[in-house]
Amino acid sequence: MSEMSQKQQILIGEDVPENIRIFKDALSDAYKISFVNNSDDLLRIGMSEASPDLILMNVGLSGVNADKLCKKLKNDRKTQHIPLILVTEIQADADETEGFRCGAADYLRCPLSRELVRARVGLHLEFQRYRDLLSLDDLTGIPNRRRFEQALD
Repeated sequence: MSEMSQKQQILIGEDVPENIRIFKDALSDAYKISFVNNSDDLLRIGMSEASPDLILMNVGLSGVNADKLCKKLKNDRKTQHIPLILVTEIQADADETEGFRCGAADYLRCPLSRELVRARVGLHLEFQRYRDLLSLDDLTGIPNRRRFEQALD
């Protein structure tokens, strides 16, 4: 994001109407949100030049193998830095552990809470801003050695 005054962009892969309503209620006032209802659109938009600042994805989304999609996003240079929060109705810790191994930043369990959605999204976007600041020189504001090393990897 070039200006701090711009709303941060969140891409949401969701096809459950109740969850869509909760995400809209919780996030639309503070963030620019976009919804997709399948994995192809999520990948296309997520990997575009105007990539989002954060991705929320329901692991039960149509056409999604969440582990494969997560690995694909985390192995691509354009998207590896984007926090990915997985939404699940599954209550098994083993599934969450596997998601973290694949690169997920966090989980939200259904039924969703507006307050928890707002808090977790805000936290991960704040972390993302700090990571971005760490790759800029304090004095000049231009990319520093850390950013160049990341670009070379």
